[in-house]
Amino acid sequence: MGNFVSDKSRVWPKGIIPFEWGTGFRPANAAVSISSWVGSRGNATATGNLDGDVRTIQKLLNKVPAAQAGPSPLLKVDGVAGQKTRDAIQKFQLKRFGWKGADARVDPKGQTLVALNEFEVVPPDPDQEIVLSAIAEWNTVLKGHVTWRPATDQDASLVVFTKTSDINKSRTGRDSPNGKQDLNVNVPLAIRLSRFGAATAKGVILHEMGHAAGLGHEHQRDDRNTYVTVIWNNIKRYCDYRIRIPLKTDPVPTACGPFTQCSPFGGYDLGSTMHYFPNQTGKDESKPTLVAIDKKTKKPLPSQRMGGLDGLMPGDIATLKHFYPAGAQ
Repeated sequence: MGNFVSDKSRVWPKGIIPFEWGTGFRPANAAVSISSWVGSRGNATATGNLDGDVRTIQKLLNKVPAAQAGPSPLLKVDGVAGQKTRDAIQKFQLKRFGWKGADARVDPKGQTLVALNEFEVVPPDPDQEIVLSAIAEWNTVLKGHVTWRPATDQDASLVVFTKTSDINKSRTGRDSPNGKQDLNVNVPLAIRLSRFGAATAKGVILHEMGHAAGLGHEHQRDDRNTYVTVIWNNIKRYCDYRIRIPLKTDPVPTACGPFTQCSPFGGYDLGSTMHYFPNQTGKDESKPTLVAIDKKTKKPLPSQRMGGLDGLMPGDIATLKHFYPAGAQ
């Protein structure tokens, strides 16, 4: 069912995982800035240009990536705020002026509660859209247990999504109570990996986010050999650390955390998001590196699905919900 970090200091407090955009990604709010807003009540208007009001609205807009339900940003580069953003700003203004619900409007085509000015038009970033979609899936299926949200100045530790030409990788669990840790994203490589099985590029990002949350590789559980045979002579050089079962004598976690000590939770899950595919890390990708076997007879199970890089799998979700219980947030 899962393979979770043994060291509980690596668990994110209350299941909150703050993040920010690093090298290669555009800032969360790069496309627009607020210049002024206009509120309407019948024939009367109220104009806001006080620094305090503008800062409050800007904070609401900065929450857009965490609030969105899917990969498309709610705040458009044409200056039209998304519905959830408008709702949040309207709620702020109703409280600001003591208006009733029917007295305030948020209408981009008419008198608008918030007027936005473009200062820079940034082309859509399909790589960032994939990451945002992965974040949305986590926040939906693990609602109340794990939440990825934009970091604030108050966050002592956080994850930095960083574009890389290297492999997709992440530390396992929270690396330190004070500091930033990279989650390296290589979407072209993720797309290449998605040729295998039911994988998707988003699934690869979900896998790395699983590491950051504390999940280890399923195929590196200490009971792996009961369910899987490793074809070691087909494993690429320098990739054995991503396959072999960690030992207590191994060094501290490496850049992608393969030697983090993890504890098995529940039954072994061949379909886990955290399990490699049958031919992953192979010298010859037409031949297997991992072969599922019958627990009792040890005979190969060639039709058995292995690796679930098309979404968070039920076993992974159950493990995360166990270690990040509801009500902690």
